[in-house]
Amino acid sequence: MNNGPKTGDKLYDESMDIIAALGGVSNIQTVSACATRLRVSLKDNNVVNEGVFKKLGALGVLKVGVGIQAILGGKADIYSQEINDILANPDKTPQSKPVVEQKTEPKVEHQSVKLDLTAPVNGKFIDLTKVVDEVFSKKMMGEGFGVEPEDGNVYSPVTGTVESIFKTKHAIGIKTAEGLELLLHLGLDTVELEGKPFTIHVKEDDQVTPDTLLATADVEQIKDAGKDPVVLTLITNTSDYVANAKNLVKSGDQVEVHHNVFEITTK
Repeated sequence: MNNGPKTGDKLYDESMDIIAALGGVSNIQTVSACATRLRVSLKDNNVVNEGVFKKLGALGVLKVGVGIQAILGGKADIYSQEINDILANPDKTPQSKPVVEQKTEPKVEHQSVKLDLTAPVNGKFIDLTKVVDEVFSKKMMGEGFGVEPEDGNVYSPVTGTVESIFKTKHAIGIKTAEGLELLLHLGLDTVELEGKPFTIHVKEDDQVTPDTLLATADVEQIKDAGKDPVVLTLITNTSDYVANAKNLVKSGDQVEVHHNVFEITTK
């Protein structure tokens, strides 16, 4: 298996580029993903070509222990599955097909509006810069806020449509009529808990409001597993849609569900 010529299968070709950027098959130990990042354990992370990840749209590449985490948003899990399939089936390649030039979609103009986000859970409001994970605190995944939960009932912070529910149940994607894409991220590194502390009460394509119970989290089970149960609300298309964002309450304040805690102005 080698990087070789392009096959025209975009996902396969990009996944092969990632494998090469990681130092090749022999340097890779494990590949996994959470809601936003590709997690790779390596024998040597000093040989990683970060430029390849940035060309693929990564918002950042972090060296963690002997591995790396590439912030690829919703594509992280897709790449993880494809790379693992390639590693498990090294002799299997897609049938070569012509590379079709992608047409650039015209940019849609959006009317600037102000939108308030409500607290998704009862608890203590946390300014995003104070979250103990630099992927979020440095706003690599966009603007947003956190709440340290007092209970496990997680509601939608906006009116919108459920776009995605991650198989590990720790993250839910919602899109508003204004075009904002939000990610509800339930705890830090809770992808490793394989969904056990979470019960999801909605399904993809459901219409939701701040009165909609999205999920129930077993906060004590999360803490017992050594994980931070903070509930994050992230605007993942901040760079395209958000002109301004501000907290409506102070970090450390107690907040209740359905109450406005964050305001954004769209571009």
